[in-house]
Amino acid sequence: MENIAEKLVENPLPQSETKVKLNLGCGHAILKGWVNVDKYNPLAEVKADILKLPFASNSADEILLSHVIEHITWRKHVDVFESLHLILKMGGKLTLAYPEFEKCALNFVNNKGGKKWSWWIQTLYGMQTDPGQFHVAPIVSEHLKDQLTEVGFTSFELTEDEADSCLTCIKCKPLPWY
Repeated sequence: MENIAEKLVENPLPQSETKVKLNLGCGHAILKGWVNVDKYNPLAEVKADILKLPFASNSADEILLSHVIEHITWRKHVDVFESLHLILKMGGKLTLAYPEFEKCALNFVNNKGGKKWSWWIQTLYGMQTDPGQFHVAPIVSEHLKDQLTEVGFTSFELTEDEADSCLTCIKCKPLPWY
C-alpha cells in the first residue's frame, strides 16, 4: 500500500483514485484496503486517539467505527461525530457497530443462553482485558441517530441482531455553522 495514511495526515486531498476508507479504533481488526487507526494497537498504520484525529477535512470517503463509540464517554459523542463529519467528504459514509444497550441489558438480566457471566456482562462493560477495552457509555440507536442528525448526517440504515446494532449514515450537508 502506497502509504496513504501518511498522505492523509499531511495533505487534505491525497492524489489517488482509490477511495479513502478509515477504520477508526481498529483494535485487532486490521482491514485490508482500509487505513487502520488505533491508539493502542502497534499494527495500526496510524496511531491516534479518536478524540484527536490527525486527518484533514474532506479527506475520507468512508469511516468505520466497529465497537468503538461505547468506549468513549457519552459527553464526547457529539464532538467525535462533528470531527468525523469534517473528515468525511460530502456524500461520504459513516458506519457504526455497537452493542445495543437495552438488548444487552435484557439479555444479561434474563441470562439468555445461560451466558450471563460469560458473554452478556462483556457486552455491557467491555472485555476489560487491555487498555481501552472498557465500555463507558450505553448506546441506544434512537439517541445515536438524534446525535448524528444534529451534526448533519442523514439516510440512516439500521441492522440488528440479538445484541449488536449497525447504523450507517451519509454526510449530506455542512455543519450548521458553515
